[in-house]
Amino acid sequence: MTFLLLALAFAAAGLVHGFAAGRTATQRIELILVYLLAGYHGVVMIGVAVFALADADHAAAMLDAPPGNVFQQFAAVMYLSMGAISVLSIRLRGNYLAGPVVMWVIYFLGATLVHLFDLHGHDHAPLLHGLVQVIAVHTLPPVTMAALGVWLILRRRADTARNATV
Repeated sequence: MTFLLLALAFAAAGLVHGFAAGRTATQRIELILVYLLAGYHGVVMIGVAVFALADADHAAAMLDAPPGNVFQQFAAVMYLSMGAISVLSIRLRGNYLAGPVVMWVIYFLGATLVHLFDLHGHDHAPLLHGLVQVIAVHTLPPVTMAALGVWLILRRRADTARNATV
């Protein structure tokens, strides 16, 4: 749930910064998307990676994995690279944003499916609690990013068409 609150904080920061005087609707959408990518999916995931690499045994215990698990270390390096790609969205805007958005949407929707199959196949904590947690952490961020990405593309096309007719 902490991750959801963090995502909401970055989206709110993007919104506040986006509504500064003189910004167009397209610029606002792009700014919210950049805050989500760089903050929630960038800096936070780099932090997760550093934690998982620096304290591998503790991270393994949190993930119900055996200590020294090679897959966990591979996942930490993956988070590090995905986070770095997302942080680059601060500087590289425009069409570059499509790459990190598609990457995280695929990753998190895949994680949603993995967790749903896991919840269905095992006796975990109450199913409703697990379902709410999976949706909050793994489903809302990619759906939000995909919606913002599509909205940004449509706004840019509308802006281009409007500028072409002037």
